[in-house]
Amino acid sequence: MIKVVIKSETEEKSDIAIEKTVNTNKDEKEVAEVKKATEKVNSPYTNEYELKKYEFELTALNYIKNYAFKTNRSITTTFLDEQAYNLDCFVLAYMMQMQKTASQDKLKVARSYIDASLNNPLYNDPDTATTQAYIEEKGSVAPFSLDTDWVKAYQQIQGN
Repeated sequence: MIKVVIKSETEEKSDIAIEKTVNTNKDEKEVAEVKKATEKVNSPYTNEYELKKYEFELTALNYIKNYAFKTNRSITTTFLDEQAYNLDCFVLAYMMQMQKTASQDKLKVARSYIDASLNNPLYNDPDTATTQAYIEEKGSVAPFSLDTDWVKAYQQIQGN
């Protein structure tokens, strides 16, 4: 089990520590992926915008894994890899689309991505206070539901 602890050192930067007991090669690969994302978060060269993006992605992937564990569902490393890849593609596509969209159309673009996130739940978790926290957070760089099947959500926005 990966335990992510966010310790605020300053208002501008967070330090993320990872604790993990490695039992198999799959666990080692998973830890390597999380460490890579953590290095990006902790890098002094990562700007605040990127930091918030990486924090959302870590939170979303931990949500997927922890909810599966909590509900006794089995998930594979391949499944997590697919979710991680499509999550990153989804968030990057959103950011790129927002950069090239005129101000008056940004709300429409954001709504289409939020809807793709909400319309493709992974678990149908009734705890919307948790799953939709990033949607409700003012100024969120990734205003999406944590309970999202990122493969389906990314496919949906590619169809738009």
